[in-house]
Amino acid sequence: MTRSVALIFCVAGLLFSRSASARPRIALTEIAGDASGDVRDAVADALAGNELLLIGNLAVDRAMSNFGEVTELTESDFKRLANELAADAVVSGKLGRAGGARTLKFRVFVGKKLTKSFTMSFKDPRSEKLRTVLHEKMLSRFGVSSDSDGAGADPAEEDVKVKRKAKGRAKPKADAEAEDEDEVAKPPARTGAGKGSGKIAEKDDAEPAEASDEPARERASKDSAEAADAADDDGTEDSAARRRRKKVAAAETESEDGIAAVATVDRPARSTGGGTDQRAVRVAAGPSIMQRSLTFVASNIANKPRNVVLSPIAGAYTDGEIYPLALLGQRGFAAGLGLGFEYEQQANAQVQVANTMTTIPLKQLHYSIGVRLRFMFGSSQTSPALTLRAGYGQRYVTADPRQLTDATAAAAAVRDTPPIIYTVIDPGATFRLPVTGSIALTLAARAMVVTDAGPIQTAQLYGAARVFGAAGSASVEVKLSSRIELQVAGEFSQIGFAFQGGGALATQLDGNAATKDVGGLTDRTVGGWATLGLAY
Repeated sequence: MTRSVALIFCVAGLLFSRSASARPRIALTEIAGDASGDVRDAVADALAGNELLLIGNLAVDRAMSNFGEVTELTESDFKRLANELAADAVVSGKLGRAGGARTLKFRVFVGKKLTKSFTMSFKDPRSEKLRTVLHEKMLSRFGVSSDSDGAGADPAEEDVKVKRKAKGRAKPKADAEAEDEDEVAKPPARTGAGKGSGKIAEKDDAEPAEASDEPARERASKDSAEAADAADDDGTEDSAARRRRKKVAAAETESEDGIAAVATVDRPARSTGGGTDQRAVRVAAGPSIMQRSLTFVASNIANKPRNVVLSPIAGAYTDGEIYPLALLGQRGFAAGLGLGFEYEQQANAQVQVANTMTTIPLKQLHYSIGVRLRFMFGSSQTSPALTLRAGYGQRYVTADPRQLTDATAAAAAVRDTPPIIYTVIDPGATFRLPVTGSIALTLAARAMVVTDAGPIQTAQLYGAARVFGAAGSASVEVKLSSRIELQVAGEFSQIGFAFQGGGALATQLDGNAATKDVGGLTDRTVGGWATLGLAY
């Protein structure tokens, strides 16, 4: 087990060191209105390439939990978010619909300021045309030349036209709607022949003007660009330039600091495994309750073991998980690899010894620690997740008859409550289904492969046995804040023994060792817990 843990963290260190380059970083927030996360994935694919380093969704979503809705972010919020993520640029978006097409309005924070927003219309977020056009559009926003345009070109010297409305000129209705950060812009009319679904329309939306101390030379440059665009709007622009503008978005004249030359990563491999669950680290603890019964399969003899049904006993429960690569902002399959643990202990139950008024304490506890492999189905906060697990642990059900001075009573106590210490390998799976952003349902099941059951299997007690068990649970999680969650769960477990007839208590209770007196035992528990957890 120690060797496996060491291997996990070695892999984490290697992958992290590989990704921690000096290249600039881009943060992509959730897309408003994108419940499935498919559009966010498509935008992430469009950003990917040889120029940019995309920050993992988990790290971005974790930082965003300190802010409000993505559509309500102000320029200062974007700045704080960029500083928290050490990002060179932050991209946010909002889905809408206009006519028969879907629209996606982008806001881009780069070069220490919020640039002019722009809107794109599309039908299929996975279309290659959308990916290509959006990739070029974003590179122009970041002031980066694409590989196809020649690496190493100075972004400041790019001859890219900037489309701006002329001063004092009335703006079309669609543009007026695009001006409102909370409204979805209508897509502009398509140009060119044909009505293929692959056509993609795009336009820039004016951001509210802000006071600026920019030099007169820069303002003059802006005015010249606006005048040129006014001429374009009057139809003096040649068709080749219009086609070029349709493919590549304008790079705006920025503040005196200029647009930072943002470059982002090699395209990360897409995988359904290890996506972006919000919880890279989770630790929870709280009260629990358990009711246990021990039921024997025995012949109808006078000295047969007595079935034991314990009263519900209160206890304490704690569990947790950590996904090291996800915590470091990684994406992909390896980000779903983690470690988990659980521990539960009940207060000592009191078991009455047969044919006496004496009770003895019964200890009940279990623990497990193991690996986790989490698969995400989508990238939003409401995306379901499937976690595979395999752990090692022990379960104790041990009575203490040492206080009994009467030999007959001591023998009855050992017969009815034999000491059991399970050593268990517990492979299983957990399915988590967020119903809303703050409520999730979880179903879990696991097998219990018992490699040893402790003293009960000695020749003096019940001897060798085939032992196997299973457990299942269901829970409701309620997110109380960005970091704190409440979980209420119920669990059922059962472990069965099939004695092989090699122990004294399995064959000699009736005085005849040639017959099997006890054939099996069922150890069954029903319980639950309520925990408060810290998730990060």
